[in-house]
Amino acid sequence: MSKWADYVITAVRFNAGDVHIDRVKVQEDLGDKLGPAQEMSRAQVVKLIEQGKSFITAPKSTTNPSQVSKGAIVSVQPVTTNFIKSKADNRISDNLDELPNF
Repeated sequence: MSKWADYVITAVRFNAGDVHIDRVKVQEDLGDKLGPAQEMSRAQVVKLIEQGKSFITAPKSTTNPSQVSKGAIVSVQPVTTNFIKSKADNRISDNLDELPNF
């Protein structure tokens, strides 16, 4: 696997209202493999993106569930607050592909 981004997001957790992502599961992209999973808050992801770090989503592979496939680039989209998104749709909600909740 070639390096996709600085970090790969593999799962999301939404707030109690099920509107905003409050935490994500992230693995550092080491080029030939992914580092250990860690949790980050939405604010941490926003800060890292604003500092120039790159993120991409990585949903489970449809052909091999023990692997992930390359998803979409994640960006910060200011609407009424900063959201993390893989699709710049100006909706007042987070979106990161179809990653599983945790």
